[in-house]
Amino acid sequence: YLDASGQVALDSSRRSLLTVLVYLTGGFCGGQTRFWVPGRDLEDFQYFSIRPVLGNALLFFHGCHPLSPIHEGCSLTEGTKYVLRGDVLYTRGAVEDRSCSDFRARVRRWPHVYAGRLKWERIGREG
Repeated sequence: YLDASGQVALDSSRRSLLTVLVYLTGGFCGGQTRFWVPGRDLEDFQYFSIRPVLGNALLFFHGCHPLSPIHEGCSLTEGTKYVLRGDVLYTRGAVEDRSCSDFRARVRRWPHVYAGRLKWERIGREG
């Protein structure tokens, strides 16, 4: 089932944190996946768009992952787009491996991404 953050949560120890999109068609216009990236000063956001190409795949974190980017699907202006969307499921181990799950290390490495995510969440609550 999907939990409140939009993740697939099978139980308390298994959930999805990564989206996989495989582009199955071409010959259409539009339909990019747009990612919003905060500037280092957090005053504004810039975006970049990934153009779908037949046979290519796109992977990105989603849900409550600390590096989950704010993203959206752009409208098609012509044609039909088919994608295969999947989730990569993670299972929490009985013993936590600190080298793979150090949240603070991730935030130190990409502070503007995490701060930007918090800013978007705050804007959503206020707006």
